[in-house]
Amino acid sequence: MFRPVRLSRIVLFLLVIVLVFPLAAPPVFSQSDPILIETGASSIETILFSPDSQSIAVFTPTGLFKYDMATGALLSQIDGEYIRPTGKNWAWGASNDSGDAPLIDLWSSTEFTVRNLDRNGLNVYLSFTEVSEDGNLLVSVPFSGMSLPVYDISSGVLTPLTILEDLEAESGDVVSDVTFTPDGTMIIGNTGDSLIGWDIQSGVVFKRVPVASFDWFFSTDRRYLVAGMYKPELWDVTVGSRVLTININTDTYYPDFAFSSDNQTIATIVELDETLDIQLIDAATGAVTRTVASYSTETEYVELFNSFRSIDLSPDGRYVAASSISFGTVVIWDLQAAASAEPGCVLTAKRDTAVRGAPSATAEQVKLLAAGEQASADGQTVDGSGFGWYRLNDLTWVRAETVDASAECAALPSVTP
Repeated sequence: MFRPVRLSRIVLFLLVIVLVFPLAAPPVFSQSDPILIETGASSIETILFSPDSQSIAVFTPTGLFKYDMATGALLSQIDGEYIRPTGKNWAWGASNDSGDAPLIDLWSSTEFTVRNLDRNGLNVYLSFTEVSEDGNLLVSVPFSGMSLPVYDISSGVLTPLTILEDLEAESGDVVSDVTFTPDGTMIIGNTGDSLIGWDIQSGVVFKRVPVASFDWFFSTDRRYLVAGMYKPELWDVTVGSRVLTININTDTYYPDFAFSSDNQTIATIVELDETLDIQLIDAATGAVTRTVASYSTETEYVELFNSFRSIDLSPDGRYVAASSISFGTVVIWDLQAAASAEPGCVLTAKRDTAVRGAPSATAEQVKLLAAGEQASADGQTVDGSGFGWYRLNDLTWVRAETVDASAECAALPSVTP
């Protein structure tokens, strides 16, 4: 049984050892010590939070594990190589030589449940398919070409439904990856230099987005997409246009991203020569709003932290987790605990004060801060008339002259509305 270990305990152990053996300084956490879940595996391929944020699934090269977030207890385990997620709710088990592979239900119960599919005599290699979030549809990813067979699997038997094609595809085009929209009505494919969206019922290509990326990171509703390498971009898939460039500097060729359930926040891993940061980004502006943790390369744990490659945000917004491709460790930060540990900038209304949706006296008033009421701020700016504004933690704004600010407010970063 594996248990989460508070990093502070590890640090205490190191302090004892350092009396005998000189060690490098332990990592300094910018907010709060994370929780470590040790799986015992040699590496981790990806991680997924459950829809209720109560557990986390960990995919390793040799098996699939589910841990309880409250206790760190191992809830369920399936051994096997090359188990991989398909969407947020399902996973394919290890396949045999004939291509048979069980479909694993990740979240319906505490234990993983296995659903064996009857291939119905069809030559479909199940490990190269994707499943809709409700578990009723399956699409096969081709080894070549642009034809995507779609099957109904609601009865447990592969039943051909339709074949999606792109009549405008050029010779050599190949769909390398696909995903369903949450409602199961559309499929989006990645050709490496563009995204193509199909309506399943009509078979019609409804959208073509010219974004080049070998990897993609969708918002929960599949409307938004982060794609790109050193300078990733946010795209609106519904209109097929680039929204903004994510304002991060990173040496990571393929940075990893995860959206919050409300699509307002994006978590990412930022790797530079001397530091590795876990950052939260405002999806509306592309600006970094919070550095959850920052690690120096001169730490005892540098090998672990420099191998982060997968990140996820819990649907309730409480946790952000990262996993390592070189170690079997999941690192989890409790964002609520971190926020409560640091009081930060506190504002107190001098009188009944309007809180607005933007830093402007003409912007819409979204609520009222009563005289004496307090609120926390995470940024500041100056409007075109030279008036200062504080940005509250819920991304609303209050004029600086209407509040008393604690000393910590002077160090707030300047943010772009």
